[in-house]
Amino acid sequence: MGIAKGTGRSALIAFLLWLYSLTIGFAQTTTHTISGKVADQSGEGLPYAVVYEAGTQQMATTDLQGAFALNGMAVGKHILITSYLGFESSIDTVEIIDGSVVLDIILQEKAELLNPVDITVDPHSVQSEEPLTFTLSGQTVSDTFLREHQGNTLMNSLEDLAGVSALNTGVGISKPVIRGMSFNRVIVNEYGIKQEGQQWGVEHGLELDQYGVHELELIKGPVSVLYGSDGLAGVINIKRPKLPKRDTLRADVNLNYKSNNALFGTSASVEKFKNNLWFKARITWQDFADYKVPANEFKYNSYSLPIVKNRLKNTAGNELNYAFHLGTRRKWGHSTLYVSRFGQQVGFFAGAFGIPKTYQLQDDGDSRDIQLPYQDIDHWKVISNTVVYGRNAKWMIDLGYQQNLRQEHSQPHAHGKGPAPEGTLALELRLQTLSYNVRWCYDLRPHWQLYIGSNGQRKTNQTSGFESLIPEYTAMQAGLYALQDLKLRKGLYWQLGLRWDVATQSAQETTVPVYGSDATISGYEQRNPAIEKAYSVPTVSSGVAWDLSKKTGLKYNVGTAFRFPTIPELASNGIHHGTFRHELGNPELDIEQGILQDVSWAYRSKKLTAGLSPFFYRFQNYIYLRPSAKFSTLPDAGQVYQYSEGPVTMTGLETTFQYAISKNWRWDFSVEYVWNKNTELGHPLPFTPPLHALNEVTYRFTLGKGMPKNWLRFSWNQFAPQNRVDLNEKTTDGYALFHLAGGMEFHWGKRTFQWQLQLMNLTNARYLNNMSRYRILNLPEQGRNVQVSVYCGF
Repeated sequence: MGIAKGTGRSALIAFLLWLYSLTIGFAQTTTHTISGKVADQSGEGLPYAVVYEAGTQQMATTDLQGAFALNGMAVGKHILITSYLGFESSIDTVEIIDGSVVLDIILQEKAELLNPVDITVDPHSVQSEEPLTFTLSGQTVSDTFLREHQGNTLMNSLEDLAGVSALNTGVGISKPVIRGMSFNRVIVNEYGIKQEGQQWGVEHGLELDQYGVHELELIKGPVSVLYGSDGLAGVINIKRPKLPKRDTLRADVNLNYKSNNALFGTSASVEKFKNNLWFKARITWQDFADYKVPANEFKYNSYSLPIVKNRLKNTAGNELNYAFHLGTRRKWGHSTLYVSRFGQQVGFFAGAFGIPKTYQLQDDGDSRDIQLPYQDIDHWKVISNTVVYGRNAKWMIDLGYQQNLRQEHSQPHAHGKGPAPEGTLALELRLQTLSYNVRWCYDLRPHWQLYIGSNGQRKTNQTSGFESLIPEYTAMQAGLYALQDLKLRKGLYWQLGLRWDVATQSAQETTVPVYGSDATISGYEQRNPAIEKAYSVPTVSSGVAWDLSKKTGLKYNVGTAFRFPTIPELASNGIHHGTFRHELGNPELDIEQGILQDVSWAYRSKKLTAGLSPFFYRFQNYIYLRPSAKFSTLPDAGQVYQYSEGPVTMTGLETTFQYAISKNWRWDFSVEYVWNKNTELGHPLPFTPPLHALNEVTYRFTLGKGMPKNWLRFSWNQFAPQNRVDLNEKTTDGYALFHLAGGMEFHWGKRTFQWQLQLMNLTNARYLNNMSRYRILNLPEQGRNVQVSVYCGF
């Protein structure tokens, strides 16, 4: 379903293009140059080092003598980051007053095996396009990490990060979980615009092309003061691609194969930067078959059901994604326009809808076909990003439009005595979202920055299909915030933020016909009442970052965080397939609020990096589904679960340990744990990740000067049993997973070639994943999997 259809959408796109063209007309009358040389400690120039301004797309690459020049720089302060392979990155603050500046940068050599995911102490070590949340635990994830830890989805690639896990439906659908919180409690921003795609459903994935993500920023903890509603667990900021140097043409191709589900995939991109104009395009395609599990049967409700040829029938799928970038860099700033489409069709395991039946699970002779039930996802996105520079100030303006079309197809059920529905379209949800995100950054004086911003969105949801689950609705919300960063003294930083949000929600009443014995309509039954809600809520957050020494830092943050209840929580009434329950909303729900405290300690030396991040959260009215004493009258629906709210305490910690054993060997160790409880009922929360420990040993080596760079990695994941579960939630046993991976990188002229091999679940272990919705059926997870990927950049 394309975005070109519909006058409203066409008008919106025309408006964004018009706005984009207007920004090109601005000009900054006085600009200067920052130039200099990047060298090692001996003074030898470093060729091809990258120097860029934090939070912008201003970038330069050094020549063979290490010289660089950043042109078009406005009067005021600029934070420059310099990076070069094998050396510590440098962060320099440069102030332009009345002329160009010459800066010589000396880089310190480092151990080769520094983890690409850094725990930061200095507030400027995480350079975000958003105001810096440096009093929370922040991590930057590079494209190197994403390639070397590539999973089935983007979220599966991030599961090796402490405090991060994923809710899975099969192998093609996953959603983020941070510190045991998911759904609408984790914000995912792509280029400054919040991703909107029906996050309330377990089987609703992230709907992002993982091959189009080159760098992201992960912030764990309450971020409501910057992002508004839903910022309880944290935020995943997907960064815009950095512009290459001028007069550049480059491209890359990724080829991928996975043995377990016979996945074949490719992703290719091309970009050009010439005469201040930048263009980039990417297309990704992949197709996969039913995936294999180390079992030939499973038990559900005391019945033993077959898994023919170890394949879960009807879990095949395919993806087709494409994206386009168009941008310009001028003296006044820079602006980009981004258009993307994520398309996915994936089957649901044949026993996932309704009660599993033996005849549904028989082999049909084709492991790649997609039968009923299945889902179609079509997610379109248009984003405009503009940055305008002034004296000691910067404007950042993001505008976005999204259309998320979700269709679920299944065999129709006869409901009562009425006629059977026609067709297979069980549920269609069309969510359209308009978003804005505006920030103004101003240097009040040296080491004192002020951010004033506002962000908000308008959502409309339309429904269709013969099933009834949520009503059509409109929701609007907006917030205004002010945040200040102050350096109190050397090594001590203080941050304070205030925010105010308002929101409105309206949903139509939904009724369904009631049929008499003669199959005629005898009346109408209300599925949900009309909803009219208005909210207003303040938010406050404060924290400090303290460099206790050159190697040790401490952060503390305390603040309030909130989430507006969603329309599904207020007004759903129907079977949520795959969850084996009838979900019932509660129109009396109020704003979910809590007081959240985070502590982060970090240590870094030449060989050792360590961190400890405990947290303590207290919610006065946490919203989630609870089982009721009622059973649904709808077919294959089971027990009725109702959205309720109550007081919840949540605490836990993440600890990380990275040690460079030698120049070539590194050991990584991390532990994460979450404990939560509804203090009114005395029960833990559902879908809480178990205690998890990761041991990882990496070996990087070359066989000689000019030879390919090689790496090997062995991983051991240990998961404890999860016996702290909600009422009627199944427990899971502990298990261990072993993975082996390796790769090679070499250069041929200007071309870069990389290949890697991953052996996942080496022992073909049979286990139940507490974070998989298929565990309700006692279905084990994916078995042994051999993953091969080849990358070529030129």
